Amino acid sequence: MSETELGKKNTTGSAQLESLRATQVPLGISLVYYSLALMLLAIIGIFGSPLFLLSVNPMLVVRAIIGFGFLILVASVLSLVGTGLCLTAPNKMAGKGAIHLAVALNVAAVLICVASQFTTLPRWIVASSNLPAIAGFVCFLVFLMHVGSFIRNDELTSRAEGLLNLGITLVAVMVLMAASASVMPMAGALLGLLTFILGAVGFLRYARLLHDLKQAFARS
Repeated sequence: MSETELGKKNTTGSAQLESLRATQVPLGISLVYYSLALMLLAIIGIFGSPLFLLSVNPMLVVRAIIGFGFLILVASVLSLVGTGLCLTAPNKMAGKGAIHLAVALNVAAVLICVASQFTTLPRWIVASSNLPAIAGFVCFLVFLMHVGSFIRNDELTSRAEGLLNLGITLVAVMVLMAASASVMPMAGALLGLLTFILGAVGFLRYARLLHDLKQAFARS
């Protein structure tokens, strides 16, 4: 790429970045990032509190788990609000369809979760209750990929695309794990371990991507 083309690309990217800063997208991405941090804290608390509190007072463990469970609820609401704020992205930006679909799927996932607490849902809905959340997450990654492309940041675009591919791979491994669990328990256990490793790697890469996008919007 020539210096003239590179300068033009940088100028265009700066203009696109400013147009996104004028929307609620930076705040939305920040909220999703903070919700991820809260979710991690809650998960660590749920699994870690029995180790420290069980010998002191078993009731403290119950209260801690309830408290951290509430923290997961707060994180989920924060993530939903953050995703919704990304709907304010400029109409000229590609990926608007993906963020609309992500919000719709996340709302559907919340409604299914709430409805299951008050009524008995059909078996096929219960069996596929995680699919809207997973599909919504994939759509949000597509949107983040378009955000990187819109501000002409090739590195962020490439990382979002790589994370999207990792997410699709993870879903495929989860399907294989569920299918082989009853037929080949050993294979199911190995796939479960692979799912955990891919999930941990994906979580860290997702957190870093959100952090770097947040930082890109914060830079002057």
